Amino acid sequence: MLHSLGNSFFQYIQDALMLLEDKITRLGTGYTHYWYISAAYGLIQLDKTPGNPTAQKQQAIDRVARQYFKVRASQEDLSKAKEKLLLSRLGKV
Repeated sequence: MLHSLGNSFFQYIQDALMLLEDKITRLGTGYTHYWYISAAYGLIQLDKTPGNPTAQKQQAIDRVARQYFKVRASQEDLSKAKEKLLLSRLGKV
């Protein structure tokens, strides 16, 4: 059945993952859905394009880890910006 799926199906999943990435980046929440969809996408890719399953599994893990670190970085930037703003309002910059 998976072999009959066209490229548009896989593009749809990639688009959904990108939308979830944007949402997670903005809100800092929603990892569970992202992880499930990313894992399912990885499993479907394993069936559609046989190759190195370890590498394909690692790609799914890396995709989720990249998103996590992207959110963490934006949260740190926000924290630094708030601190600078507070210090500037107190006249200590």
